[in-house]
Amino acid sequence: MRFRGNDQFAILLRRAVITGTAVAFRASLRSDLLPISSHVVHDYWISLVASCVGAYGIPICEKLVQYRQHNEQQIGALRMSIREKVRWVRQVGAGEYSNRTQGYVDLRERLLATAARPTDHLALLEEKIKHCSERAAAHSARGPAKVRRVVSEVFSGRYALYSNSWASVFEDLCF
Repeated sequence: MRFRGNDQFAILLRRAVITGTAVAFRASLRSDLLPISSHVVHDYWISLVASCVGAYGIPICEKLVQYRQHNEQQIGALRMSIREKVRWVRQVGAGEYSNRTQGYVDLRERLLATAARPTDHLALLEEKIKHCSERAAAHSARGPAKVRRVVSEVFSGRYALYSNSWASVFEDLCF
């Protein structure tokens, strides 16, 4: 998929690919963007809302910043070992997925309140909300109930569209 035009929203629902150091927006979008949901990181919120109201991001291939990663950062793409990932998933548990679900519910409410209501985007968003809800439920379940929830979600196709595909399936089954 290319990160252009109407495809941006679907890509963003799968993964937050825009970082705060790379975001600028027109002041005319302020009323659509604010207030930012407390359940969503601000740069991700801005990219989601902007892509829904037709203010598509413009990818720039040139490297403009030097991104430094360190162990104390709150957000970032630090590589975790399997042991670290297990510890993290067990620590955040179902609450992380419930929080994500609420962020997408907040986004739905915001989109319904804006003048531009892209119905195709709302349909995708509803599927993302279902996916996050099922992942939260899977993390709360144990044994066969957990397996049933995850397998059902695999067959829905939402892991491929709204998560990290088989890596997310593995995470939900094993942790």
